This record gives sequence, structure tokens and C-alpha cells, in this order.
Amino acid sequence: MPTWRSDRAGALGLAPVDRAAQKADRVASLSASLMRRSSAATPRSCRLTRRPVSAVPGVRVLPTRAAAAPSQMREPSCPLRREIVSRADAALAEAKRAGRDWRVIELLILAVPRDLPAAVLLAVRDGSIRAIGSMLAAAMPGASAHQLARLIAAAGATLDSGHRTAARELPMLTAAELAAVEAEITAILPWSRRRHDGTRWPRWRQIFAILGA
Repeated sequence: MPTWRSDRAGALGLAPVDRAAQKADRVASLSASLMRRSSAATPRSCRLTRRPVSAVPGVRVLPTRAAAAPSQMREPSCPLRREIVSRADAALAEAKRAGRDWRVIELLILAVPRDLPAAVLLAVRDGSIRAIGSMLAAAMPGASAHQLARLIAAAGATLDSGHRTAARELPMLTAAELAAVEAEITAILPWSRRRHDGTRWPRWRQIFAILGA
């Protein structure tokens, strides 16, 4: 049924406007457009073809690696752990060559934590300092623990500051004895905790307490 606008259009000499017909034409045009799109190629997201995982955007495929040795399964976090694991690896290889039970050694390697507890680090450090004290005591009969602590503190501080040798602090030692003491000190420094002033070697009072323990 024509609307009042149709009557007005007729009075002006224009063709009446049938709104219902226009709406039907638009619906038919839209339906035809949708049919044409759906009859075209199927969208990629709806296809059932298999795609390799490496081709999926945002997915990274890590390369597979060969089985690692027990000591390589957990990367060492400090030089002391590297030394422990290295010695354990040598013992493991020796046990395998000798035909002994090597599985216990392998389990011990796997059990070494990535970050060694502070108590372990202190125990190793204190043991090395006592070994240095024993070497100095053998070279200096009658020296007191106080004197030994002073000498060890001075030698360690010298090497900690970047000097290559502590010969000036330990003139009483032979070349072999000096090399042994320096090796003990330089083995401790890399994993020792730094103080606020950047130094790592313990003070003489700490060393004195260690020697007396």
C-alpha cells in the first residue's frame, strides 16, 4: 500500500516509491552476494589439510639434540661446580674402564645442584685456607696462628687485587711451595662472594678464626 509520500510524489508528477519493494530488492541482492562468496574457494581456516608444525605462525620447533652426558645435563653455574663435576666425570670414566660399578658416581653427578649451597662454598674455602696454613707452618716452624693468618691474608689480598704472584708477601717459601699456595688462592677467588668494596679474599681475622677452628 503506497504511503503518504507516494501520494505526494504523484502530485509532483513523480513515480510513487514502494518502500517494501526496495527492501526486498536489497535483501535479494545481499543474499546473492553471500551465495557467490560461499561458492568461491573455501577459506584457509576451514580447510582440513594438514600443515607441518613448523609452518604454523608463532610456533617455533627446537632442533633435537643427542643425549648429553650426565655432567652436561645441567650447566655449571660457578667454577667450583665445574671443578667438582669435572673430577666426578674423570672418576666415572675411570670406573667404567676398570669395570667397577659406575652408576653411583653418575647419580652423584646428577645430584650436584646448579647453585651450590653457601655452606658448601664456605666449607671448601675454609679447607683450602687450612691447607695453606699447614704449608706455611711447615715452612715456618714455630709461627703462631696469628702470624700465619696475617701472611695468608696479605698473600690472598695481593692476588685478589690482580697481581700475578705473592712472592713479596711470602719470601720464606720455595718456588714450588709458593706455586702451591698461589694455586690454592686462585682456585678460591673465582667463586668467592664479593664484598661491597669489590674484594673477595677474607680478612685476617676471618682467617685466624678458620685456622683456630
